[in-house]
Amino acid sequence: MGSNRQQWAALGAILVVLLLVLQWQRGQAVPVPTSTVSVAVPAPVPAGLRPSAVNRVPGVRIDRLGGEAIEPVDTGRDPFRFGESRRADAGSNRGGRAGRQDGTSSTVSPAGQAAGSEPLLPAGPPAPPPITLKLIGLIRSSRAGVRVAVLSDGRGVYYGAEGAVIEGRFRVVRVAADSVDVAYLDGRGLKRLPLSGT
Repeated sequence: MGSNRQQWAALGAILVVLLLVLQWQRGQAVPVPTSTVSVAVPAPVPAGLRPSAVNRVPGVRIDRLGGEAIEPVDTGRDPFRFGESRRADAGSNRGGRAGRQDGTSSTVSPAGQAAGSEPLLPAGPPAPPPITLKLIGLIRSSRAGVRVAVLSDGRGVYYGAEGAVIEGRFRVVRVAADSVDVAYLDGRGLKRLPLSGT
């Protein structure tokens, strides 16, 4: 009986709130009388300007459309490729000389690299950041003798046996008696963590 009375009281409170909201919205939506609507009046034109000069639109010169078009110049720069420009690559012969835009030339190595310049590094994925985990302990599980590594990164403590994923970024590759091998999930950055924590 008590819960039925509470349900009716809650329903009544909801209805009262709903009626108050409807009344408030009805009071907010007051139509604006037409006598208070303002009309924007354009600013007066200064006396020194003629009305034709204010509203003048420049004409289109159709005779200029048929004129000679300027062709774009190929600078040899390719924003989607790292290294030498295409023009230097096209002008280079193996072990020959490559022409520059200023008319001079430079000796080119068989690899397509100009003499005196720094060697171009192969474009590959960047090295992963170092793994900051430290091994702070090892636990031997009572079932099947599985070793569990206790790792920390300064923010938290993580537990994992071989094959476990730590923090969604690292995988425990191997758990030995005094060290743990940890790598990123894609296999890069393999690092051996000794039990001393250094």
